[in-house]
Amino acid sequence: MNNKAKKLSEQLKEANALTAANRPELIALEQFTKVLNSKPKPENIKDRQGFKYLSISQIENELDRLFAGLWQTKAPHPPIIENGAVSLHIELSVFHPVAKIWLTRCGVGTALIRNSKNALEMDLPHAKADAIKNAAKSLGDIFGRNLTRKLTDITEYKPVLLDKLKALQNENEK
Repeated sequence: MNNKAKKLSEQLKEANALTAANRPELIALEQFTKVLNSKPKPENIKDRQGFKYLSISQIENELDRLFAGLWQTKAPHPPIIENGAVSLHIELSVFHPVAKIWLTRCGVGTALIRNSKNALEMDLPHAKADAIKNAAKSLGDIFGRNLTRKLTDITEYKPVLLDKLKALQNENEK
């Protein structure tokens, strides 16, 4: 058996290890993960003094769209007010439409407290928005995960199963 045939035989064994029952679910999981790791639309990316970000409105719209509105936030600890700033820890939970489970991601946001009568009324929501954005980034690129990273630090998501199945189909068609 030549190397090419041996490699194809090994790939077929790997593919066959996936039972007919779980293969469609794994493919669906990879497809959804691929969507989560797509880049945000350029028109949605904001720029403030060279710092790229997505607005809280855009993040919440993407959460609504991708998770059909099945997401929630919880602040498990009271806000921390120190050194003229307010910090807030948020737990963002989303219901994964393919895996059918709740996933939770944590985020932290901080805002400087302004010198005004109702400063916390304005600054605490700012810290909350930053915490939600911080937590959502861990779900994927579509939420701005790699907007502020150096290109050398970014690795692109590659669906393993989908790529293997495509490679097998291409080999079989030859």
